[in-house]
Amino acid sequence: MPTWQHVIEREYHEWQDNNRLVIDTAGKTIEQSQKELISVLELEHQGFVTA
Repeated sequence: MPTWQHVIEREYHEWQDNNRLVIDTAGKTIEQSQKELISVLELEHQGFVTA
């Protein structure tokens, strides 16, 4: 188990990949979230750029 000192001294590299998908699932059912995910993935597969 690492000590707290090991944790704070660990070399950290922030993610630079802006190509990520975020789906706000608050107030949605699993099915609604799944539908949104599939919809976005289909758009990406068709070559559309998502913001």
